[in-house]
Amino acid sequence: MSARLKLHRFPDSVISYHQDVINDIAEPLKLEQAAWTGSLFRLESSDLLNATARMQHRFYDCLPRMLNSIAPRGVLEAIIARYGDVFVSTAPDLCFAYRFLERFDSLLYLDQALMTQYALHRSNGMSQALGKATKDHKDFMASIDGEVINYASPIPGLNTNMNTVVHEYCLVKRVAQRKRFPEIDVGNYMEYVRQEVAAMDPSPTKSHMNNLVAAYRRTLPQQTRRLNHEWHGLPSQVSEHASVEAAMEFANQQPRSRNWSASNVETMTDPRLVVGAQGALILYLRFLLVRAKKGHERFRQALDRHVMWRFRSA
Repeated sequence: MSARLKLHRFPDSVISYHQDVINDIAEPLKLEQAAWTGSLFRLESSDLLNATARMQHRFYDCLPRMLNSIAPRGVLEAIIARYGDVFVSTAPDLCFAYRFLERFDSLLYLDQALMTQYALHRSNGMSQALGKATKDHKDFMASIDGEVINYASPIPGLNTNMNTVVHEYCLVKRVAQRKRFPEIDVGNYMEYVRQEVAAMDPSPTKSHMNNLVAAYRRTLPQQTRRLNHEWHGLPSQVSEHASVEAAMEFANQQPRSRNWSASNVETMTDPRLVVGAQGALILYLRFLLVRAKKGHERFRQALDRHVMWRFRSA
């Protein structure tokens, strides 16, 4: 409830949020519940673009991908005015994200999971990660009608999740021609996609992807062939379940306890805090008081004054 109380105060802003995941690729199913603080942050578009260019771990969680976002109509109209459409690309969610970051200077990010993703066995992205030509992946490849996958990335044809992210970044960078889009850190990029390919199941697809990465690696100066930053992030809490329904019930009844220290987003950037954990708690207390049949009017007014001071100071 505290999340809804925060979000309704910003009707003109794009707001992205985190998600939990039910990994149903193998049995037993695993529910991965993300660390969260309940804080609402203002993220600068330039910070997310820099994090993308550096392959900074966990930046993907914060991107406004529409699947994890709320967007007002005016944002969609601004993107259409610039690009002619909103989602038309290899990865529609990432297409929207980078077009938004090109058009607008900031967004809000709620450090809390508001939904639970499942059915990964039907996910094209998961098929990419495993290097498997599933029925759904074959259907996706047929939809691009012979086009080289991820053609705008540094390694055209490399079919990994991060290379698709970079492809969409590079497409918008090419059209926008704005300085706010840094050049991709090729050393970090190469190491990231190399690790993605290494994690694939053994297959001819994996062998082909390895060859593409090796050919690209040979074009790089020796000093760029390393990952030059620490990958970090707050871990998920993982539990095992017999079915998707059981995992969903567990997630709804036993959400992960709030983390009262650093958030994932604070490990990768310097966000502007809009409503912190303390502010969220105060908003929730106010909500309970407003719902009460009998008043406590003076206490409500004191809470209101404290909340409004926090908003002004942010």
